[in-house]
Amino acid sequence: MHEPAPAPVTPRRPVTDEYHGQAVVDEYRWLEDGTDPEVVRWTRAQDRRARSWLESSPLRRRVRREVTAFYRRGRRSILGIWTPGAPGENGPGAARVFLLRSDPKHPRPCLWVYPPDLSPRRGQLVLDPSRIGGRAGVSIDLISPSPDGRRVALCLSRGGSEQGPLQLLDLERKRFTGETLPRVHGATAGGSAAWAPDGRGIYYTRYPGEERPEEDRSFFQRVYYHAWGADPAQDREVLGPELPRDAEIRLSLEPGTGGLLVSVAHGDGGEFSHYVRTPDGRVQRVTTPEDGIKHAVLGREGLFLLDFRGDTGGRVLHLPPGKAALSEAEELLPAGPWSCEEICPHRGALYVAQQRGGVGRLVELSLSRHPPAPRTVRTPAFSEPSALTGVPGGDLLFLLSDYREPRGVWALSPGSLRPRRSPLTFPPLPVLRGLTIRQEMATSKDGTKVPLTLLLPRGFRKGGPAPLLLEGYGGYGISLGPDHELPFAAWYQEGGARAVAHLRGGGEFGEAWHKAGRLTQKQNVFDDFIACAEHLVRGRYVRPDRLAVIGGSNGGLTVGALLTQRPELASAVLGDVGVFDALRSEREANGEFNIPEFGTVKDPEQFAAMRAYSPYHRVEPGKAYPAVLLTTGENDHRVNPYHSRKMIARLQASSTSGRPLFLRAYRSFGHGPQSLEDVTSHLTNQFTFLWEVLPRDGQGKVPGPPPRSRPRPSRSVKPR
Repeated sequence: MHEPAPAPVTPRRPVTDEYHGQAVVDEYRWLEDGTDPEVVRWTRAQDRRARSWLESSPLRRRVRREVTAFYRRGRRSILGIWTPGAPGENGPGAARVFLLRSDPKHPRPCLWVYPPDLSPRRGQLVLDPSRIGGRAGVSIDLISPSPDGRRVALCLSRGGSEQGPLQLLDLERKRFTGETLPRVHGATAGGSAAWAPDGRGIYYTRYPGEERPEEDRSFFQRVYYHAWGADPAQDREVLGPELPRDAEIRLSLEPGTGGLLVSVAHGDGGEFSHYVRTPDGRVQRVTTPEDGIKHAVLGREGLFLLDFRGDTGGRVLHLPPGKAALSEAEELLPAGPWSCEEICPHRGALYVAQQRGGVGRLVELSLSRHPPAPRTVRTPAFSEPSALTGVPGGDLLFLLSDYREPRGVWALSPGSLRPRRSPLTFPPLPVLRGLTIRQEMATSKDGTKVPLTLLLPRGFRKGGPAPLLLEGYGGYGISLGPDHELPFAAWYQEGGARAVAHLRGGGEFGEAWHKAGRLTQKQNVFDDFIACAEHLVRGRYVRPDRLAVIGGSNGGLTVGALLTQRPELASAVLGDVGVFDALRSEREANGEFNIPEFGTVKDPEQFAAMRAYSPYHRVEPGKAYPAVLLTTGENDHRVNPYHSRKMIARLQASSTSGRPLFLRAYRSFGHGPQSLEDVTSHLTNQFTFLWEVLPRDGQGKVPGPPPRSRPRPSRSVKPR
């Protein structure tokens, strides 16, 4: 490992806050102001130091070559799927499937339209955002096709900011109409839109403008209706005054009945309300947060709901048309060991995507039988179905995530339990095809069994020299299910192993699993992650000095907790756009949305829990910390970049290990990289860092399998 240049001098300017009689000193508060010229200079100096060290590594060229080669060949996946209209009502244009797709030919994910059979030859590129973004780069944040499939409403943002108006794209003329709706999408509450059945207007979400002070403009999201061609200033409010300050709204419209479903998250803690607007304009509130309904879908047969009362994995309920009282709902599927994630009514059946311990499945419920008998669809092992979408009069389409294969579209005929690959599925890279996948259970501090998925490359052996990268998240009820391992192909190519920890705070076992890792129970997440690291060492999957950990956003908090609570466990830490100062986070706009998940310093008990685990506050002077690479994006409106700035400053002032401590501050990032160039550059930096700081084998080389077991990526393979 070559030596880095000295870290920039970071002045200490103590600020003392008092919480419930306890004084807390913050020496680097001044780094919070990202517009301060002194902070900008300091950040640039930190970034130059990290870049200089990474770019001078003799390993970097090889790592860059491998990462780029894998992405040239394997960057093919489907990120989203939409089908407009209803059969026989809106003309032939409605029989279309819209896909958000990534491929090696385009720097950013593009919008495509296909016929129902998804024939690649008949697919048309609708929008390539890289052609209109300029240097800042444009990303597609919201997609809503018209009922006739001839127009699509879009929200585009620059530099990963996730902020932008809604625009209308005419597919027949292949141009934007020039009509825009302001303040539709933002980083705090996102944004949503749903077309009226006649296509003459659209329901959409809007953030406040001049009518509210600046500090309120990331909150108070409301629902409006816009008639195309009218003045947006005259749009009427459909739902608003009754909604909470931290509302996060999702809209969906059932084209057959004209009913509009408004799903409202009360912040990010998993509490929801649901409203239904009938075609005659009446708005009925169907559920409140106390009802425990986390997900709802409106179909021709009525309203379908996922009920998580009792902290279960969820049961499926049905409200027939014309009924809005939750007490009148009938149970279609009782709560069981599998946690319900998503539901989709289609052609006389209800499909339920479920998850358990990091593995997914799909269940069919026939609505013609009472009670319906659940049947399990035969999806591959270690996979997870999502984005369930019905083609009007046709198949059920869904995306299938898999560790080895890119995410592709699968189709299921009505009544069948055997899904088939559509033409838009993609073969795995050889290095990923050779992965061995197994799941074991680690034992946490309180005895809880925590699933741990192991991803072992060809040639891996226990007790060998291979490093291992452990990933954790643990928050918001989000499950870490199977996902394409393309970002780690170069890691596996060099013999590195990986593990995914399914921590409390996620949704792997339902709402009880989530609640066991939120608010004052958040320390359980970190205990689980520490237990997973210990399990890997004890099981001889990795030597103690060759274990690295990685986490992003909320996962940055998780790796930050391990870094500060058990620094001897890991040799290297990668933290992407992470939360590190738990006490100051809620002062940011998006941090306020996180209060239902993390808690607030205004509550004495919650403050005590947050103060106890906050990674920034747990850094101790004179302690030896592992090597650390923190990454942030200057356009990140979800996690303020100051978290990473302050964390690296305190580590650099405190650590006695002599290990590298770096901050990479990307000017083109938002809450992570967006373009192909940014993704490959980011991965090259991370893997170069790991191979530099982790011990190597006896020959002084990067440990890995014999050359004959490492197939060379072919550059001649073209995407389907």
